Amino acid sequence: MNHLQRAEHDNLIETFGVIAAVQPDGVLRHDDGVVTIASRLPMSLFNQILIESETASPTAVGDAVALMRERGAPFALTLGQGLDDRFLAVAAGLGLVLDPHAGFPGMAVTPLPLPVPDPAGLDIRPVDSTTLADHASVVERGFGIDRAIIDAVVSEAIAADPRFAYYVGYVDGVAVVSGLGVKTGETMGVFNIATLEEARRRGYGAAITRRILTDGALLGCTVGTLQSSDMGRPVYEAIGFRTVVSYVGYVDPAQLGKGAHG
Repeated sequence: MNHLQRAEHDNLIETFGVIAAVQPDGVLRHDDGVVTIASRLPMSLFNQILIESETASPTAVGDAVALMRERGAPFALTLGQGLDDRFLAVAAGLGLVLDPHAGFPGMAVTPLPLPVPDPAGLDIRPVDSTTLADHASVVERGFGIDRAIIDAVVSEAIAADPRFAYYVGYVDGVAVVSGLGVKTGETMGVFNIATLEEARRRGYGAAITRRILTDGALLGCTVGTLQSSDMGRPVYEAIGFRTVVSYVGYVDPAQLGKGAHG
């Protein structure tokens, strides 16, 4: 991996690892170069097996898949194209199949972009204990994810972690856009960029992304990273993000077609 690929990958692992670890039956396991992130939430996005280092072994991947199957939640073996290709045959041998909807691009930007004025009327604020529910509500409506899952991953326990900083953007006092920054070393990861449907195409998602990166720069970060949806990619590219790795997801056949949200 090059520097930007490593920054993106480590931030991804640390972020989802924290989310899994705080769940009542969550598991975060580092074993022989393989990371198992198992939250038992009913979305493969929160139950992933990732390759952490070049020393990762097929045996460790097999053990991780066995654990995931035992737990019963949807999961994905997430591999970086061109980085983890040695595990393609391992995935096939374990009975996993490629799900074209389970992959996503890992993106990075450096140097961090300079601040620009926010769109008129948008008031971006860091979340506190009284506004965390506003963030959760925007993520729920913007992504269309079940509220029980949102409450598990947007919680006071996670918000108390000093690496995590939640944001909400308001227009006329109404929460319309959300964002999350996660600092790992000199990297600021960007997550939870969701905008209510009626407030889209006004630059709000880009604005809250820039705010997270600006605050990251003040904390000494030099790299910004994120994992994008197809809808969000043009927005992030306009900010300066570029794809540094393309992830593909291998799943059990019964899960095929459900993507990262199934």
